[in-house]
Amino acid sequence: MLRGEGWVLTCSMGDAKDAVNRAHANMDLTNSSLVESVPKPWPLPPTHFTTNKFTYGYQEFVNTYGIPRYREANPALFTAATFPFLFGVMYGDIGHGSFLFAGGLYLLWNEKANDKAKLGELTEGLHGGRYMIAMMGFFAIYAGFVYNDMFALGLNLFKSRYYFVGQDYNEVEEGTIATAIADYGDPETVYPFGLDPIWHVSSNELLFFNSFKMKLSVILGIFQMFAGTCLKG
Repeated sequence: MLRGEGWVLTCSMGDAKDAVNRAHANMDLTNSSLVESVPKPWPLPPTHFTTNKFTYGYQEFVNTYGIPRYREANPALFTAATFPFLFGVMYGDIGHGSFLFAGGLYLLWNEKANDKAKLGELTEGLHGGRYMIAMMGFFAIYAGFVYNDMFALGLNLFKSRYYFVGQDYNEVEEGTIATAIADYGDPETVYPFGLDPIWHVSSNELLFFNSFKMKLSVILGIFQMFAGTCLKG
């Protein structure tokens, strides 16, 4: 008599019994096979998360840091919602994000072909994270529009709310102070979306952008840590 113990998903119990019965029948044995639950107490069960092609990459990413214990909240769900956005905040650039987004779309376009192909270790990892890569590229583009940054150059998409005397004739002298197109507090002085491109030619450009991104990262980081603390209980 051969006896074995292992863990089976509750929803897969019928499949496990069928598999054992088929194996037993192929061995042409006279005695019967039996699959039943072992009486309690049980040791701590292993963790299993059912994933699909979208969540698989995030689950693998979380597993590299640690696997949640049985009945613990799965951080992969929250990672799928927050990680691409936080990456965009860090990597915000319309140009670089477009390349990343295009790479993700290419992997999605070839999804069926790659599922059947024999891939190398690197290519298989890229294929598994195809949805993550596409979302990271999308949010990098979005944050790039917020920063008004494309390959470290500002885009004057909605026309700056400041002007330099003589700029129409390319006669702006170094050190000239920009003037707002309307009085302070007037809605006309508000750039419609993102940062005004005037910051890219200001003397304190680097100081302003670093301060802006640092404060934004700190605020988002505090919210993320607070959410993690609540999940931990």
